[in-house]
Amino acid sequence: MFEAMDEQGNRINSQLETFQSLTDKLLYCPYCQTQLRVRQGKRRLHFVHVTACTGESSEHQFWKMRLAAYFETLRFKVEIEAVRGRRRFDLLVGPREIGIEIQRSKMSAGEWRRRSLIDQQAGYEVRWIGFHESGGQFLKLDGWMKAAFMKNGYIDLIERGRIVRYVHPLPFAQRLVFCQRVSLSAKQFLFPSPVPRQFFERPWTTLIKKYRLRPFFLRSLPDTCNLLFIPPTSRFLHSRPGVFCPYPRCCVYLSIRLRFK
Repeated sequence: MFEAMDEQGNRINSQLETFQSLTDKLLYCPYCQTQLRVRQGKRRLHFVHVTACTGESSEHQFWKMRLAAYFETLRFKVEIEAVRGRRRFDLLVGPREIGIEIQRSKMSAGEWRRRSLIDQQAGYEVRWIGFHESGGQFLKLDGWMKAAFMKNGYIDLIERGRIVRYVHPLPFAQRLVFCQRVSLSAKQFLFPSPVPRQFFERPWTTLIKKYRLRPFFLRSLPDTCNLLFIPPTSRFLHSRPGVFCPYPRCCVYLSIRLRFK
């Protein structure tokens, strides 16, 4: 974690400090109030608990309370940190008791499948929400995101202060896709119908192979895609911003101009 609290209650961000400036301070977790210590990782300075903690990041807590307040204004019954059997949900929204999970930290695909299986066996309906830091239609499916996409046919992500649904993925690699983004109402979020196209590992891999061979499998592209083929020696690539080639080693470059409405 990157946030801590000193003895005076001041918030400290590890990315704005040095290891030497923090070693003599008593630091505490802002969520569970237990003691923290400083650790210098391979890339970034961060805090770790001396004992176990089930705390959440400030961003996670913010969105949990924001969504709870939003659904309450729509006259839904909302329960925070609801425990049902072997599961604990960030939010439980009535009357059908739909669980909402806000996933800010990294989670493996195997762990997501385990939780999803528990939910399915117990008959729980769960809506998962992740985070997309950079925004835009290109999406890197880290950990659980690809498993959720392949099962549900969509994924809901928080970007720039709102929740956006990503649908119709066009895979470039095992974990890189181009998606269409759809704005959501509360009803569309809680009751997604009809469920978009679902994916399986074998067709996903087949699509990727065809893209790399052609380099695009044209029949699978949406009708709203406009392809512009450019010779490798063209100066167009250097003079026009936004030109993207997902396969830099190919002999043909291309630009995708999307016109989703």
